[in-house]
Amino acid sequence: MKLLSYLGLFPLLLFSMVPTGYAQVRADAATVKPDARFKLEYKKKGRRGETREIKVSQQDGATIFDVRDQFGIGGGTVQLVSGKWPEKVLVRLHLAGLEGFSLTIGKKVLTRSDLKVRMLDPKGKPLPGRYLLKSTGPNASKRIAGYYEVQVPPLLLTAATKEIKLSWVDFYRR
Repeated sequence: MKLLSYLGLFPLLLFSMVPTGYAQVRADAATVKPDARFKLEYKKKGRRGETREIKVSQQDGATIFDVRDQFGIGGGTVQLVSGKWPEKVLVRLHLAGLEGFSLTIGKKVLTRSDLKVRMLDPKGKPLPGRYLLKSTGPNASKRIAGYYEVQVPPLLLTAATKEIKLSWVDFYRR
């Protein structure tokens, strides 16, 4: 009977230790970079010398490609150099507007109307409206903090997919 009582304590002790160890492993796993490596190709300067940048990062299990473009019209290519595509790939466009956007994966071209584009504040909460601009007068506006976010359809990110071409337009110029 004493053996059973000792055995009864063992699972209890083991169970009480697991959550702490599991949390530690999960915290460490969240900081580990995925095995996928990417090459980003784009022009670093716009038509009039404005800066353009695409950066890759990890957040909450997603791989994020952050696009910043002072001119507002541009494109770039994300190439998978090694590893496999992550399960969740997001493109975040830090522009005041997003009138045109497309992803080209292989021979498939997806435009803004084919994709779910969300407008979010810096904390990731949805924003109403169409543009990240607030009118401050008859011919003046102020930029609202936030970005546009598009999830790349996971079904298109197969082992055969080696690159994603991006194209964006903040506002069509006349």
